[in-house]
Amino acid sequence: MGLANMKIGTRLGLGFAVVLVLLTAMLLLGMSSLSRIGSRTHDIVNDKNVKIAAANNMVDNVRNITLALTTMILVPSTPQMDAELEKISEARKKYGAAKEVLMKHMTDDKEKQLMAAVDEALKSGAVAGAALDVFD
Repeated sequence: MGLANMKIGTRLGLGFAVVLVLLTAMLLLGMSSLSRIGSRTHDIVNDKNVKIAAANNMVDNVRNITLALTTMILVPSTPQMDAELEKISEARKKYGAAKEVLMKHMTDDKEKQLMAAVDEALKSGAVAGAALDVFD
């Protein structure tokens, strides 16, 4: 029985069934794509953005410490130096808090290696700064 031998109602019904099957396939494909996009968005919002914000806070606080140290070299009075030391102390606390957030969200070994390299660079900078004995 060919398509030409079918009644018009049967052909219309068969065409409608094909359209419904294709529509259902597109619906399932769309829902699958939305699910993948949702999981990627969740990863970006709850993991990547948190890491970026914590890293930016760390960088900001290192910059604040550097600025305070520079100011300490330039100011002539002890009260101004004490104010800068207080800024340094506060920036170190904020740095530590941001680092804790970042460490909680680290999952792969490359991230941990990069953080160890940052720690090593900061330690070597602190040792070099302590060797200068500028403030003694």
